[in-house]
Amino acid sequence: MIVLENLGMSFGERWLFKNVNLQINQGDRIGLVGKNGTGKTTLLKLIAGELEPTEGQIHRSSNIEIHRQEQIHDSDMLAGELLKITSDSQELPQKERLRRSLLNSLGFKEADLKKHLRSFSGGEVTRLALVKAVLEQPDVLLLDEPTNHMDLKGINYLRNLVKYQKTLVAVSHDRSFLREVCNKIWEINAERIWVFSGNFDSYLKQRSRIVKEQQRNMSQWSKEAERLQKIIDMYMKRGTEKAIKQAKSKQKMLNTVKTRIQNLHTINEESTEKLRFSPPLRSGYVNLSVEHLCFSELLKDVNFKIHRGEKVALVGENGVGKTTLLRILSGNIKPSKGSFFWGHNVRYSFISQTMDFHDPKKSIIETLWQKVPAWPDYEVRKWAGRFGFPGDEVFKSITDLSGGERKMLALACTLLENSNFLLLDEPTNHLDLNRIQALEKALKDFNGTILMVSHDRELIESVCSRILLMRQGKVFDIESLSEYLNLQESHTPRESTSQRNQFERRRKLSNELKKLREHLAQCEAIEKKLTREIERINKEKHENAYNYVKLTELTQLQQELEDKVIETLEHMEATKKRIAQLEAMF
Repeated sequence: MIVLENLGMSFGERWLFKNVNLQINQGDRIGLVGKNGTGKTTLLKLIAGELEPTEGQIHRSSNIEIHRQEQIHDSDMLAGELLKITSDSQELPQKERLRRSLLNSLGFKEADLKKHLRSFSGGEVTRLALVKAVLEQPDVLLLDEPTNHMDLKGINYLRNLVKYQKTLVAVSHDRSFLREVCNKIWEINAERIWVFSGNFDSYLKQRSRIVKEQQRNMSQWSKEAERLQKIIDMYMKRGTEKAIKQAKSKQKMLNTVKTRIQNLHTINEESTEKLRFSPPLRSGYVNLSVEHLCFSELLKDVNFKIHRGEKVALVGENGVGKTTLLRILSGNIKPSKGSFFWGHNVRYSFISQTMDFHDPKKSIIETLWQKVPAWPDYEVRKWAGRFGFPGDEVFKSITDLSGGERKMLALACTLLENSNFLLLDEPTNHLDLNRIQALEKALKDFNGTILMVSHDRELIESVCSRILLMRQGKVFDIESLSEYLNLQESHTPRESTSQRNQFERRRKLSNELKKLREHLAQCEAIEKKLTREIERINKEKHENAYNYVKLTELTQLQQELEDKVIETLEHMEATKKRIAQLEAMF
């Protein structure tokens, strides 16, 4: 269908990618990933024919229809004009039914078609652009962050919908979307496009294996280069004619090895350190108590409590008041009625969607220095480097930062506040996959309390032990995200009642704690067994010191077992941390 031949794209002297030779076939559902700024959206524009490549060509089959999810700029246009159906009379009823279904599933009504686009929020306009893209029913559908600004139900519907699109290329950082929709992953990295067959889980496994193999090859070639250089130095030191001749011969071998090292294509890994929260101050048992809270027409008698160590996700459809509630709790706006109380020793931090900074004209280093005025210059710069601001980038103004960079700066500031309660509003927005995974691990390891609004299903299921549903101006405890996604409009869950929910949560925590302790014991047994096997192999290697073939086999087996030991130890460490978090809740 579409062939990319020797494709290359640059802006000025900076190459996004080059020498790309790939093919998009019918039935390919490709997830396009990569760090922010690597050229994912640019590649979509190239495929759609909206940009011309710096070098190479794109061949498209004749009569192929390609549709790219649009960025809508005409705010005076009516929604009905945007979604106007131009099919012939036979297809018209079917297209109208599809349009009604799409609008209803993404939170719109038929009456919305008569509204101007300027009356919709940015997220609503994005969803309308998606309706238009799907209505076109093209041969190839190109999507750019289609899950942005959607609630969990909308994302769930979108995932089910695009499964019926035979061929698509989607830029996305939503791991659930990539896992459930895509059958191939393309990653833009180091000016190349790396191709992985299978879904997101398969991509992670293949990528890990390739990175390990590349690191092993790089290590072997580097050691060989070092060995040859020592031999050359030794021959040159002797200075005899024969020695110099030998040195020249080895120099040719060394040049060949260096060329191989230079031409070795590798996936660039993040060099930044893992995100870690400092051990927080221990708070009282009840961290937050909300009583009969009301605000305008959005919040009507909201009641709930959050206890020390709980990690709570607040879910609900767009526009029901989730962000408003967080803004009330953070002191940015006042409630109409009711009250809320922070518990003993609770120190909270709030990271908003808009990531508002007190003075956006300040530089990165000035903003961080306000948090830790006693720190010397080099310590602040080192801290900034951990969040993707190396060298002179610390002098960039906040106004010049991208959405992802502003989010990382907000996290850098939050981690310096030593808070024990985090209020997070869409914390993964604007972050690439590596940053999302790093943040997820940091939140899982955090020993404090979290109240989080997020549309990232995987983040919620990985981090949170409790789900609150906001609906019809109230807040309800629910068992799981699945319960929310399957909830019918006519059904209302039971409102949160503190005593019953507290008993249920303690029972669940107790069961989880028991399972974790059993799992930890199993891991310890596995680690001991692997260690004994490594000791046996070491002994066998000593006995076969002069048997090269046997020695190579044993060394490879030992390396595999050592990798398993490291993996088991890391898993044990994570399990111990989770056990400590649960024990702190009792």
